[in-house]
Amino acid sequence: MARVQQFTAARIAEKIGKRPRVVRRWLASVKPDGNVMVRGNVASVWKVESLPARLQQELTAATAGRFRSIEDFLAGPGEPTPSQIPWNEICKAQQIDSLTLQRALLPLIERRNDTSIAVHEFETLGVQTYERETGKQITRERWRYLFDRTLERDKGSELFHRPELFLSGNLRKANAPAPRGNGAADFEPLNVLIGNFHDPQNPTGAEIDGFWMEVIELFGELCETSNPKKLKRSLLEFLFNRAPFLASSAGALRRNFDRKLKAFEQDDDTAMLDGRDLKRGESRASEIPQPDIDRIAWHSARNCGNRTAQAVRELAAQGERAGLSQTTLSLITAPHARKSHVNRRLFSAVHPDVKLIAPYLLGKKAKDDATPSLRRDYSKLRSMTMLTADDFTMPVYMYVPDGKGWWILTRGQCLLMIDVRSLKIIGWSLQPERNYNALVIRTLMNQTCRKWGLPRVWYFENGIWRNAHLVKGAPREWQHGKSWGELKPGWARLGVKFIHAKKARSKPAELVGGLLQNLMERMPGYCGRDERRDCPEDTKRNKLAVEARRIEPHGTFLSFDAWHDELGKLIDAYNHNVQEGSVLRGKSPDQAFESFWPHNDPPIAFDASCWHLLAHYVSERTVGVDGITFKIGNQPFVYRAANSSALRGRSVLSWFDPETPEVLGVTDLNGRNPQMIPRDNAVDVAADLDSTGASGKVYREELAKVAGHNSYPKARYKILSAKFQPTFRQNFVAPGTSHVAETFQAGRAQLEESRREKSARVNTRVKRARKLGLQVAAVSGDELADEGMEMMLRAEHEQETKDYVLDPQKKFVGKSKPGAAAPDKKGEAP
Repeated sequence: MARVQQFTAARIAEKIGKRPRVVRRWLASVKPDGNVMVRGNVASVWKVESLPARLQQELTAATAGRFRSIEDFLAGPGEPTPSQIPWNEICKAQQIDSLTLQRALLPLIERRNDTSIAVHEFETLGVQTYERETGKQITRERWRYLFDRTLERDKGSELFHRPELFLSGNLRKANAPAPRGNGAADFEPLNVLIGNFHDPQNPTGAEIDGFWMEVIELFGELCETSNPKKLKRSLLEFLFNRAPFLASSAGALRRNFDRKLKAFEQDDDTAMLDGRDLKRGESRASEIPQPDIDRIAWHSARNCGNRTAQAVRELAAQGERAGLSQTTLSLITAPHARKSHVNRRLFSAVHPDVKLIAPYLLGKKAKDDATPSLRRDYSKLRSMTMLTADDFTMPVYMYVPDGKGWWILTRGQCLLMIDVRSLKIIGWSLQPERNYNALVIRTLMNQTCRKWGLPRVWYFENGIWRNAHLVKGAPREWQHGKSWGELKPGWARLGVKFIHAKKARSKPAELVGGLLQNLMERMPGYCGRDERRDCPEDTKRNKLAVEARRIEPHGTFLSFDAWHDELGKLIDAYNHNVQEGSVLRGKSPDQAFESFWPHNDPPIAFDASCWHLLAHYVSERTVGVDGITFKIGNQPFVYRAANSSALRGRSVLSWFDPETPEVLGVTDLNGRNPQMIPRDNAVDVAADLDSTGASGKVYREELAKVAGHNSYPKARYKILSAKFQPTFRQNFVAPGTSHVAETFQAGRAQLEESRREKSARVNTRVKRARKLGLQVAAVSGDELADEGMEMMLRAEHEQETKDYVLDPQKKFVGKSKPGAAAPDKKGEAP
């Protein structure tokens, strides 16, 4: 059975006398029947019956009865491209070049259909064969051009024994007289020589030396039949236009030509060569001693800020005391035209060492920046496997009351909790203080675990994140929740590990913090990433005005609560934005967090019935005269109230929650009989003089706590003094842990409700003060002030109602001016 033949567009175009791109355009809508390798490239092929009707008509007309079928017509070889000049009339030199190229290309032409050789290897073998046969170097691109040109000339006839296929493009006849005129044809050998350079635009030194020899020899030959002066002028003009690499100007080219010609006439072959190449590798000066290089490099990096010129001047001024050798000392003390001049050899030997050791003198950060970094692979990491956190001083100023009737502008501290796999911000906290403590860190960790469960790894930095007992476990003299702690105390027993970043660049939080800050430039009070250099002028001016008490911060800066709300919106916007980096690859943090969630091995979540066992720290404390007292770090904590009075002198279990330090949970030593005791607050020294202000209110509340804590001893004194010992029925409390949790949750809910009510009262007070035109900070926070402002607003409303008059249609016509006569009922003045 005959094999069905298929043909390329180039083959079809060749047979019908069309350009290949024309045939490819006709075949654009026809699906190829297959693919073949042509000269190392993949080409589409079609069957004859698949060709469009127009193309088949062209092929039928081209056969003209000379072939049995279109397949035979397309399969037959084409006519080789004829030579412009018959072979026997071509000059001898071009015939020799053609035969040499034929020997170089024939071995590769015979193997052109060998699919076992890769295209790159095929071209490399061709370049090696060409250089071996011709003795000349050639680029891969140039060889590919010669190879393709030969195949194109053959047109599939396989007549590669014909040397005409390998001739160059510019042919000359053997008996043609040399043209005379402007001399351009006489200099054709120089053109050929330039074309044979490895890089005609940037020839090597050896190629330039050989070119000069050819120029001088050709000039000597042409001088026998031409005027030397005219020939020299024409030759220099040709060289300046065709060989610009010889000299930078026409004058320099003429002087160089004269030197080469003179050396040629004196048979001085060495003068024809480039002296720089001849002297290359020769030692023309003594080497600078290595101890001197080390001494100068250390002085430049250590004492001169990497300024080598300054270091050389200072050591030169020291003279022999500099510790340098006499040779180097003479080199740096030699007179120079410029103050900052440094010998080139000395600078090249010293300055690289200065740049190498400079980071190690600057410190750890510069040394880390000069250290290679590792590439991280996130493909196997899942969401909630590793969490990282870091602190940021956001570039936005907010205002908080200073307690003295004015406000403080501060940037505060923001802590971000980030999932490493998805780069999503899953928890955050904002505090107005310039510094944060371990309680803030642990609170953020607890909030994150309550919402998302326990991670496998905490990825933190060093410092307080590594050394604080409250972050990694319980503070000194404390332990985790007692019932749970008997089984698995601390994070380690829960299966949670800690990793601390060794370098700042290895923390993923730095990237997230930078992307979040990109969204803050539109915020009021934005002060720039580097406040000293890029803070807006409006922010500087408003900040100075507020600090000088010329304007209030309202409208120009955000309050703490307002900035807290805006920061939450910016975090939501960041979590929704798509990132194109190598970690998320076109997903937003929200999408990645959900996509990479470990459904097969999800994190552990603690519900409300057992959360206190992890969130609280427990220690055995004795209730003393001042109540329950302890310290975490340098911060004192005192808890007392009426319900702590009966516990005086007894040992109890204190359950401390760093997230809500305002109250302390207390049970007996068996973990039963839970109750909540409020925290003691510091009282102003002169609070007893303030009967109506906020400090007076705090003073009275703390007195009530002291009285309540002291009530039980007083009652016991009265009972014992009356010699009466009543008996009471013993209380039995369920031992379940859930009861303790319910009590703690109830106390916490009550505290949060109290906070909300207080915040609502403050907001109402601020609105009333602004309506009355009063300074918010000057208004006290007691109930009398609130009632007074309410009465003032009511009176002002009534006065405004009297100031307006009604027209006959019961419409307001305006506000009466002071001293003007009031219109009567008909709208006319009396």
